[in-house]
Amino acid sequence: MSRDEIRGRENLNPIPGEGGSTFMVPLNMGPASVAPVADQEGEDLGAREALGVILKDTLQRMAKRICTRHERAAKKPAELDAWFAGGIIDESRAVVLDALTPALDALEVPGNRSSLMLEFFYSMKDALKGAETNRQQIISDISEELARRWMGENHNGS
Repeated sequence: MSRDEIRGRENLNPIPGEGGSTFMVPLNMGPASVAPVADQEGEDLGAREALGVILKDTLQRMAKRICTRHERAAKKPAELDAWFAGGIIDESRAVVLDALTPALDALEVPGNRSSLMLEFFYSMKDALKGAETNRQQIISDISEELARRWMGENHNGS
């Protein structure tokens, strides 16, 4: 069933455009008409792209979490200084590591997981200290850059 067919059964309007009539593949929700393509090493690029989406989504969720905590700490200058000095990492280390590890492992991203997590935190810290960038831009930029870098390191064999 297409999304529009399901929406019709639930007495909802169809999705504007042709998007609702496109049949989707579970797991990575890509159009069913697009078959995964294998690269030179036989790796399924469709699965890799889906895992990349999962990694990017996880990075966005964790970045949003850090931005929300930053907004709370920013209300008190002394608390903000202490948070930047170590609280940013201490209070979210376990959550971020637990969230990122499955995607990093599935993508076979090389490197120590704790080091990659610290790269995430220091990127967030640098972005948040440059207060001229808005929250949504920080979340987008950090998740795009780290996902690209981490996936590129594995794919290129570096």
